[in-house]
Amino acid sequence: MPPDDTRLLQYAVRLLARRGYPEKALRERLLRRSADAAAVEKVIDKLKALNYLNDFHWAGLCARAWAVERHWGPHRIRHELVGRGVDAATAERVLAATMAEHPEPEVLEQAVAKWQRLAGPPRSVQELKRLETYLARRGFGFDRIRERLAEIELPAEDDADDR
Repeated sequence: MPPDDTRLLQYAVRLLARRGYPEKALRERLLRRSADAAAVEKVIDKLKALNYLNDFHWAGLCARAWAVERHWGPHRIRHELVGRGVDAATAERVLAATMAEHPEPEVLEQAVAKWQRLAGPPRSVQELKRLETYLARRGFGFDRIRERLAEIELPAEDDADDR
């Protein structure tokens, strides 16, 4: 490798040592550093050959963290992965593996538990709608949300509350 390519490779390894990157994001960072697209491609190929750059592995780590720690559903995880530069086929494979490890109903239940810890159990139809919106933003399917919300019993309304 010419000296410029070696410097670019060292820069890429330093970036990857700090945190993982999907291929697309790393390519963009390297292109900001060097105008030579051929050199950037050589560096990307070298990193892939060394297995320093692996979109499937990076996406898997992110998807598991998002499912377990942030309680995100499959729609949100897929959207984030594709938005960060992972191709759709890889995102689907990662999502299938993640949902096999952490099934959607389990993650949905954790999201509901978190919401109830912060806001308390829903006491009205309005609060139930807020919970529905919260779960939809988290990336769960509406059918799954409706099934879960149907299990929640609202307290009986007193006539005195309506006055």
